[in-house]
Parts: sequence; C-alpha cells; structure tokens
Amino acid sequence: MANKEKFDAFLLIIREFKNVLARIWEDDYSQLERLIWNCLESNHPNNVDDLDFIFTRSQFMFAYVSNVIHSNRDLFFPYDRVKNPNHPIAVRVFQDNENQFMMKSELLNALNLVDPNIKKYEDSDGKLVTLKYESISKEFGDLIERIDFLIVPIQRTKHAAVPILTPSGDHCILAADALFEILNRLIFCHRIFKMFQESSWPILSAHLAQLAELFSSHEKSPFFVTIEKVESIEKSIVNSLKSYKKMSTISLLNVRKNGFTVDNLNSVLEYDLGWSYLFPEIQDYAEDVYSEVFKAKKEQFLRTCDLFKAVEKCLLHCFFARFPNLQLFLHTQHACHRLPYLQCYRCSAVPQSTKFQDSTWNDFSYSGYSYSYLTDVEIMILPDGHNSYLQSNILQLGTEIPPECRYFLLDNSDQYELKETEELNEKLVVNLDTFQKFHTTKKIYVRAIPTGKDRRDETRRVFAEEVLDLIPVVVRQQNTPIEENDDRLNKYRENWRLERHPLKTISWTEFWYILEEFDVDKSRITIVPDPDYENSAYKMMKDLKEGSLKIRGPYGRWVIQKEHAVFELFVSLICEMDRCTLKGVNHMQFMKALRINVLTESRRFLECDEGEYIEWERVEDMISRYRNLFKSLCPTEFSPLRRLKVMKIDELVLMDEFLSEMSKHKFDNYLRENKEMMHRNEFESVWKCYEWYLNACLDDFKTLREDTSDVMRVIREVISFKIPEDKKFLEAMRPKEFPLGDCHCSCPENREDEVEEKKKKKGVKEKAEVKIAPGAPEEIQKTSPIEKLAAVDKNQSKNCSKCLRTSEMCNEAKKELKLTQNKLEKYEKKAKRTEEVEKELKTLKLEMKNREKEAERRESEMSKKEKENEELKMKVSKLEASESRMRLNEKNHSISQNELLEKITHLSDQLRIEKERNDVLQSEKIDELTAQLESQKEIVELMKLQIHQNEKDFNNDIRQKERGIEELRAALNIMSNEKESIQRENRNLRERIASIPEAPPIPTVRGSPLEGSTHHRFALLGFQKIKDSLYHKKQLKQAKEMVEKLKSCTNLVEIHQIADYEYYQFEWNLLKYTKEVELNIQRIKETCDVSMVTPLPDIPEFSHRFMNLYWRIINNQQIAPSEIEVSDSECFICTEEMASDQKTLQCEECKKVTHFECASKWLKIHRSCPHCRREMLDPEEFPNLGQ
Repeated sequence: MANKEKFDAFLLIIREFKNVLARIWEDDYSQLERLIWNCLESNHPNNVDDLDFIFTRSQFMFAYVSNVIHSNRDLFFPYDRVKNPNHPIAVRVFQDNENQFMMKSELLNALNLVDPNIKKYEDSDGKLVTLKYESISKEFGDLIERIDFLIVPIQRTKHAAVPILTPSGDHCILAADALFEILNRLIFCHRIFKMFQESSWPILSAHLAQLAELFSSHEKSPFFVTIEKVESIEKSIVNSLKSYKKMSTISLLNVRKNGFTVDNLNSVLEYDLGWSYLFPEIQDYAEDVYSEVFKAKKEQFLRTCDLFKAVEKCLLHCFFARFPNLQLFLHTQHACHRLPYLQCYRCSAVPQSTKFQDSTWNDFSYSGYSYSYLTDVEIMILPDGHNSYLQSNILQLGTEIPPECRYFLLDNSDQYELKETEELNEKLVVNLDTFQKFHTTKKIYVRAIPTGKDRRDETRRVFAEEVLDLIPVVVRQQNTPIEENDDRLNKYRENWRLERHPLKTISWTEFWYILEEFDVDKSRITIVPDPDYENSAYKMMKDLKEGSLKIRGPYGRWVIQKEHAVFELFVSLICEMDRCTLKGVNHMQFMKALRINVLTESRRFLECDEGEYIEWERVEDMISRYRNLFKSLCPTEFSPLRRLKVMKIDELVLMDEFLSEMSKHKFDNYLRENKEMMHRNEFESVWKCYEWYLNACLDDFKTLREDTSDVMRVIREVISFKIPEDKKFLEAMRPKEFPLGDCHCSCPENREDEVEEKKKKKGVKEKAEVKIAPGAPEEIQKTSPIEKLAAVDKNQSKNCSKCLRTSEMCNEAKKELKLTQNKLEKYEKKAKRTEEVEKELKTLKLEMKNREKEAERRESEMSKKEKENEELKMKVSKLEASESRMRLNEKNHSISQNELLEKITHLSDQLRIEKERNDVLQSEKIDELTAQLESQKEIVELMKLQIHQNEKDFNNDIRQKERGIEELRAALNIMSNEKESIQRENRNLRERIASIPEAPPIPTVRGSPLEGSTHHRFALLGFQKIKDSLYHKKQLKQAKEMVEKLKSCTNLVEIHQIADYEYYQFEWNLLKYTKEVELNIQRIKETCDVSMVTPLPDIPEFSHRFMNLYWRIINNQQIAPSEIEVSDSECFICTEEMASDQKTLQCEECKKVTHFECASKWLKIHRSCPHCRREMLDPEEFPNLGQ
C-alpha cells in the first residue's frame, strides 16, 4: 500500500512539473524523474501536508521566475522576427592559434533567421564542417551585419581538448584533437601496439583503416567531430582487436627526482615497453623528441608525465610515417606543429609565386553522369552541353606500345589537328609533352579514379606519374616554364619512389597542394572520370564473366587496384575449383598449401601503399603459375561459379538445385548460419547466388588461420563493390549511347584562302596517285553511288559560290568517311587476327615456360651427376697420391736409418756438453732465487705490519661509532627524562592551581599544559618554561645528528629521502609547537584569562617507521625493499601532503593515490581516473557487491 501511494505521488509530482515546465520539458529530462524518485525513496514524508507546502512554495518560485522571464523577452527568449526582433544573433568564431573558423551549420542557421531564403544546414555522421572567417564577408555580404561574432579560443588540457557545445546540444572537439585522443587511449589504455610485431603490421593497419575514413584529408579547413562519434570509433577498433593477445612487457615506472636522459628513454622504448618489435625505427626519433620535451618542461627536472609524453610522441612519429594520408590530414587541419619533427613536406613546400593561388579547375565529377558511346573503342561523352568526346592516345598507337609512351586524353579539337597534319600520328601522340608542343592550345584533362562503390569525390585518386608529366606542360602553357630537372619534381620522384611495379597514386587533396606549390593555373585543367573505369564498372556488374575492373596505366598497359588483384587471386584459385572432385588426403594437403600461398600473395599485394595499382599481366601470370603448380586442383567447367558466370544477370536460379550444389561442396556451416535468408524464395537472381557462393568460399577460407581478417575484409569490400544492389542500381550505372552525328567537333572556322590552298594540295595529291587501271567491265567503270552523290548542280554553283564550297566540302567529308570505314574494317580484321595471334603466343609462351622448367630440371640433375663424378675422381686421385707417398716413405726409411745412427752419436756428445753447461747455470739461478726469496719475505712482513695497523684503525672506528651510538642513546634518555620532568612540572602546576580556593570555575582547555588551571600566572609560568626548553633548539640539533648519523651508515637513496622527509616533518612540527606556545603566552599576557588558551599540538617526535629503520640500520640489520619504498606523499589533485590518518583512494590501473574527498568530488563529474583516464567509480556511491 505504501509503495502504491509513493508511485501515485511520483506521477502527481511529474505531472505538475510538466505543467510548470511545459515550454522546456523534453524526454532528455529523464534524469529529473530519477532524482524525484530517489528523493521519494529516501524522504517520503508521513505527513502529506509538508509535501504540499514544499510544492506550493516551489510553484510560487517558478511562477515568479516565469514572470521575470516573460517581462524581459529580449534578454531571455531567442531571436524571433515578430515576437523578439531585438535579440542579438550570436555566432561563435573559434580561434586555434592564428586560424579563425566557424561551424557551417551554426552560421547558416543564424543567417536563416535573417533571410529565410538561405537554407539551413544539418551536420551528419558526427562531422561538423567549418568555414573560414575571412571568406564569410565575400560570400554573404551585408547579411552578416545583423550577426554578432563571438571569439571562442580552442582550449586544451595537458592530455585532452575541452569539449565544445554543438548547435544540436551535443559536444564535439576538433578532428585533430579527436585523432590524438583516440591514439593516446589506444596506446596507453588498450595497449594495442603491444599485440603485434612488424611482420603482422598489415593486419593491424587493416583494423586501423577506419581512422582514415573519418579523418579524411579531403577537407581543406578544420572540422569538428562529436564525442559520441569518437567513442564509437574507439570502441569499434578495440572490439575488432579483442581476439589478439597482448605481449608480456613491463609497465612504465615512475621517474626519479633527478629526471631521465635520452639513454633512459631508449631503454624504455626497447626493453620496458617492447614497441621495437612493431616499430624497429622508433629509437631514431628518441633524441629529437627528448629535446622537444626537455624544452617544454615546467619544472627543474623531467617528470613521469614528461616520460609518458616523450614515449607517446615517439610512437606517433612512427605511426604517421606509415599512414601518409593521416599525416596529410594533420596538415589540412593545421596541426603539423604538434609533431614538429614529423617532416611535413607540405609545410616546407613554399610556392615561388602565388599568382594563380585562387584559381579553380573544371570538375565533371559524379554529381552528374558521364555518358559513353562506342564503348568497345573506349570513347566518352562529357556532359558539357556540347557532346564533346574524349578518347585515349593509346588508340592511335596500334598494337605495340613504345616505352616512352604516357597515357593522356584527346578531345574533338585534338582529333581535328591530327587530321590536318601530314606527320605520323604515332609520333605525335606518344605522350602529352610531345603533343602539347605540336598543339600548343591543347586542353589538359586529368582522369580521377574513385576507390569506393559510392564514388565520393574525396576518395578519388590520380596517378603520380601523370601528375609529374602534367605540371611542366601546364606551366609552359601559362608562360612560366620550369627546368627539365627541377629540384621539386626530383624531390617528389625520390619520395614517391616511382616504379612500374606497383603504380603509385596520390589523393585528391595532395594533388591540389602540389599544384599550389608549382603555382599552376588550375583553370587550364579539366577533371574527368576515367573512360575505361566507367565502362568496366558497368560491364563487371552486367556480365559476371567480365570479372576484373581494369584501366589503362600511365605506361599504357592494363592495371588493376591491389584490392581487386587480391579478389582475382581468391576467385580464380579458390572459388572456381570443383570441390566435389577433391578426395583423399593428398588433395586436402594440396588445398591447404594452395590457400596458404594465396594468403601470402594477397598479403604481398596489400603491403603496397594505399591506392597503388598492379599490372594485370602480373596477376594473370601468378594465377597461371599456381594453376600449373597445383594441376590436380585446377578449375573445371562444371564448377558452380563458372556455371553461374555463363548465365545472364537477369536469369533466375532454382534454389533447391543451388542449395544441393552448396551442400555437395561442403558449405554446411554457411548454409546453417544463413538458412532463413536462403530458403525465403523458390527462385533467386543469378547475382544473388553468385554473392552467396563467394561468401561461402570466404567463410571456408576463414578456417585456415586466425589472422586472415585483413585479407577477408578486403575481399568482402570487393564483393559488395562487384555485386549490384538491385536492378535500379544497375540501370543507373548503365552508360547512355549516342550516335556519331550528335558529337560536336569544336574545330576552328576556315578562311576562304585556307580552303582553296587545301583544295590545291589535295588536287595535287589526287593527280599524283592516279594510275591507269586495266580493262574492266562496264558496270565497274560506271560511277559509284558515292560519286553520284558528289555531283553538283551547275546552276546552283553559279547562283551561290558558298553553297558550292560547302557541297564540295561535304563530298570530301563523305569520301573521307568512306575511307575511314574501310580502314576501320581492315583494322577490325587486323585486331581479330592479332587477338588470335596473341592467344597463340600466350599458349606458346606457356609451353616454352614449361619446357624451360623441364630443361632447367634436367640441367640441374645433370649438374648434380657431374659434381658426383668429379668428387669420385678427386677421391681416386687422392688415394693414388697417398699410395705413392707410402712407397716413397718406405724407400726413404731404409736409406735414413744409417744417417740416424750417425746423428744419434753426434747428438749424444752435444747432450753431454749441454748438461755440464746447465749444471753451471742452475747453480747460478739458485743463488739468485734465494736472494729474491729473502727480499719477498721482508715485503710480506711489512704487509703484515700494515694489515695489523689497518685492523687497529678499523677497530678504533668501530669503537668510535659504538661510542657515538651510546651518546645518542644517552641523548635520547636525556630527552625522555626532560619530557618526564616537563610532564611532572605540569602535574605539580595543575595540583597547585587546584589547591587555590579563590579561583573561579573556568572550563579546562584540552591539550594545554595547565588543564583545569584558572590562575593565569601559573599558566603563564608553565608556558614560559616550555618556551625556555625550546629556546636553544636542542631537540632540533639532536634530530639533525640522528639524521646525519643514519645517512652516513647507508648509501641507499631511498633511506636518504626518508631521513630528509622525517627531519623536515620534525622541524615543521617543532616550529608549529613553538608558535602555539608563544601565541598562548601572548593571549594570557593580553587578557589574563586562561580560558582563551588553545590546546597545544602533540610534542614533536620521529615516526615509528623512522625509528625502526634507524635502529635496524645502526645495528647492521637487513631491510626489505618494501620497507623503504617511497609512496606518493602528495595528492596530485589538491597538491597537499597526505597524512597517514587521512582516507585515500588508489587507482587500480596507474596505482596513483589521492585524497578520498578530492577523488570523490572528481568522480561525481567525470567517472574516470584523473591521471590515466581509465574508467573509475566512487566506492561509496557504487560499492562492490561481490565483497
């Protein structure tokens, strides 16, 4: 019953609060409901009248405040064009160093209040775009005069940025700060960089790829990221890495009082943290980072926080060196100065002039469609209103591509110039530099290739080789040429390490900055999609047999993205196998070996830099090589994937047959997990079954190893790229076709004299080419239909000369059209023949390769046999040589016996003579040795005397130390006796004061030397005696002697620190005690009233810990390390000393100790450790229920 009354009261209170706060009540105020319920739980009154009185009073206050607000609408209510037009409209201008910017949504929403025609702007995906403050006045003009701009500086603490309120009510921080905070938590809290080694870096980089997606370098001005988005990204990365174990390493220890050196930092990086396994180059940054941290230190010596900062910066340098896109992101966010030794090339690249700095290029991006026609010959129509078409120069070169060839695009005017010239087209179109020298006013086109299915502008990339070829051409057009061996171009070639395998691309933003560095007039450049990419992307989705997304590389050869190369390996070597034919142990072993090889080759492709391309020929060679190596696993025409590829995209597949095929190929696990989805319909589209089969193969490939997540993630992304979402998406991807007559040729108008000159030239050529034909039938000699069309009415030509010229030009054009049609037919025949020849050549090459391998194998066997024969011959020759030596030795032995006898007699005589000489020498040496022995005996006796003297000195030192110890003990006894005498005098004074009858009853002062005394003279006398005993500072001298004695007996730094600390504490307590005595004496003298006396503190003395250490060290007893451990003595929140009797709280992660009260105040707001930012709760507010 009581609970029901309580709940009814709760509903009544909430209803009344909603009525009072009707204007501002929202669902976000659920916390208020919680507070009211908790208040009712703890303070539910028995008397309802009290509650009614409190509510009535609160209602009165709310009504009063509401009246004040409504009477001052211009101060409290927001801007309203009708109700509150005088309220100021404020927009924040954020300032970070010298950069000033504002949130785009906040500015446009404010301008919408002034002018409703300006649309509001809503931020999405946790990203808040900004606008530069300098560009606002140019863009919006007089509208900003109504707005008040407030300068808000960006504030940062030592480890994090201060959150900023967004227009929607959330909180956000700058994107650069968000990136640094995420990396800081990944380094120290989650310690993900301890889980991997250098060999497994591709796996870690795959998990960290989502950082590059959010922190994109496409934005050229700073932008904000919401706290919720930052936490979600951090959580996503940590969850993806849960399966990996951390390496066992030592935690980072506290720094000593005298700081740390560069060598200490190097040892911490290499041994304590273990980051050198992942980043072997991390120690190269130690010296530079140490100098930076040393300059920025805030105290005399470097502290533990400085060590954390140095370690973090060393790792960040290694991290950004391996993620160049994130390094470019720091530059676009003006955050390069936070890592000064990062060597940002964009900051150092200062343009020599800024004449074309504000120019912009023409961009036919994916906001509109790019239409193509005659897709077989790779021609594209631009949506520029003129139906201008583009085609590559490769089409003009024929089958053989010269080594100096570079890809570029030709438009209508370029084709016209080529027709008018008499030179060979193959030489003119070999590269852009050559063609621009021929056609100086050529328009420059740059193809931009997207890297994702959504085709966002910021994902587009440009080939680095094409950028370096383009810059000299454009600057030559704008009359600011550069040298052929320009240092800046050479610098980029060295940094990019341009090679043909693989082909490097650069991001859209980096391309912009490079043009800015060379001060290129960007209005001369037109950005267009790649014709090959547009056609291949549609064909790949429309026809499953067209599986590869190939484009022409800078050198004219077909290339493919590294991710698509991995997919081609996976499909051709894993998915296309007919798994029903795989039986037996050998087949399973071959299958496992093939999977390992595919995984290894895929990793090699993925190790390339972002956006790099692989030559298609290289991928094909790799696939054919592994198919020849594993011939028993080669795909057959009956494999399910090949049968699906043969079918059309709009056909349907009977699901019962498809599921039976899947079960035959042992995809039971995938069928079990996707049972409901795959049994939903009786028929499914071909591309859906194709997607399911690929995912089933990928799921089976996952069982190979635990660390295949990087390769699997790439393959899944490519599968989603290649499979259309639905028919509408496929139809939208389809390029529109145009007839040839709709193409607009922007040729220059010809003057009359030029036309006549060209006619004469052509007439001369035709005359020169006329030959007498042999006799032929009359039908052949008659005029052809084209010649009939070419006939012109004479009357018409007399009436209008212009019509005559135009008709003649039309006839010539028709003739040229007929000739070109004939040429096209010939070229088509040649192309078909060349394709057949190329196929035959490929087969011949494969046979040659197989024969060469067989020949190499036989040669290796022959070489082995020859080596064995040579070894046998060597052994035989050695045996023969040894036999000949044995025979010679036998002959020489018989001959040398006589010579030996003669030598023996001669040697015996020599021995006798030498014996006599040795006897004489031995007698002389014996005499010398006896003299040396006597001298050594004397030296030994002198050393014994010296040792004896040293022993005496040592014993004297020991006696002196013992005497000093006895003196100290005597001094301690004297101090204890003095203490007892003072206490005795205090007791006598109390008795004497108590015996005085005329003393009025005054309450005793606790802790004073005269407790219960009332006569001020006796109290004054007692305090004066205490002061006299402390006057000569005898206690302080004795304490100093004890501390120095303790220091002299040990060399441990920790003992010295404890002794100094105890002495300072003793000195402070003694000074405090003396001051309190003097204050009491002064109070008694001024007031003559003992009641004003304050109690004295405890008599100063050393702690029990110090005395225990003191006597144990004096007596030469061993001490455990835990007894001398120096713990935190200062709370780093309030920076005050922590007494032993005060309640403290220790963090389980970083082991830092603080006052319990300081920590509880902090935890009420932040819910995290103030030192390491690890999650932490107040134990009183959230007690441990498990204990």
